[in-house]
Amino acid sequence: MQVGWYNEHVDDEYKLSVPDDTLGVLVLSIPDMWEKAFIPFAKKQDWDNWNKEKDPLHECMIHHFDKVKQVE
Repeated sequence: MQVGWYNEHVDDEYKLSVPDDTLGVLVLSIPDMWEKAFIPFAKKQDWDNWNKEKDPLHECMIHHFDKVKQVE
């Protein structure tokens, strides 16, 4: 999907400030994602030394996508 199409369908606060012809990728999750992916990931983290600039959910997704890449 192109970001221009997305921007036409959302309120101003959700619009992405990139060129309209930029490719957008939508990733959806299901409730199991929290139980089977995020919570186990979060329990393994050293929160006392966590880099506060990192988004835990984003880091969780990177972690799991890296595991998928290893299977290929």
